[in-house]
Amino acid sequence: MKTPLAYPKKAPPPLHPRPPHQTPPPQHLPHPRRLLRKGRRRQIHHRRQPLPRLFPARPPHRPPRHRPLRPLHPHSLLPQLPPVLTPNNQLTPLTNYGVKTMSIGYLLPATSSPLVWRGPMLLKAIQQLLHDVDWSPGLDVLVLDLPPGTGDIQLSITQQIPLDGAVIVTTPHTLAVKDAVKGVEMFGKVGVEVLGLVKNMSLFTCPCCNTQTSVFGSGEEIQKMCEEYGMEVLGDVPLHPNIGEDGSRGKPTVVAEPDSERARVFMEMAKRLGEKIGLVAD
Repeated sequence: MKTPLAYPKKAPPPLHPRPPHQTPPPQHLPHPRRLLRKGRRRQIHHRRQPLPRLFPARPPHRPPRHRPLRPLHPHSLLPQLPPVLTPNNQLTPLTNYGVKTMSIGYLLPATSSPLVWRGPMLLKAIQQLLHDVDWSPGLDVLVLDLPPGTGDIQLSITQQIPLDGAVIVTTPHTLAVKDAVKGVEMFGKVGVEVLGLVKNMSLFTCPCCNTQTSVFGSGEEIQKMCEEYGMEVLGDVPLHPNIGEDGSRGKPTVVAEPDSERARVFMEMAKRLGEKIGLVAD
């Protein structure tokens, strides 16, 4: 199959021959200690918030961001700089605030370029971003930031590499929760542990009168889902304009407003998640 990502190759990629109609065993990546998959119903800039300070008591930590299917927003954490190749013909991830990232968006000719690929091309691109990126000298956690769904992309990720767990991110809206339930069911069928759930844009506080409004619903559906599947709510992210504005400036809220209530929410989520995967600050 043609290499979908437009960067030069000095040698053909390694082939992994296998009998037809059989799934190869998961391949361990050479560097990361923990692998997480984030699935969600609605996207917002909080997905990169805890990473710069995931374990602040043990610097320097460089957990990567791997965003193969979100090509339109790489500027929210890093400047638009093309990755370079190592002598071993691997892509060098871009780094900012101690976070290593790789995205198809870094390799597109322009931010306005659409990603119009069929399933096989996307699957090949994911394989390249997993195995043809130089994550050395070592990583604490590799986060795969994927869109909602239970299709070939999600299934292929669970088959290609062993995952330490998945985090479900959803708004309290009824339709969003229904999609989140499908994700939980899928991870159960493929044997991936769901580490918890993040409520996104759950509460808006008026800056004038301090009245709190549940824009997308009260969250009762989320509570029922967590009770039914035995999941823990890792955090409750508010609906606040500064979160989006900080991301648009390429500065996560935990860096731009480290003393804010919003940053505290992100840091608490990172702490809980770190405890679940065995990465706790010393």
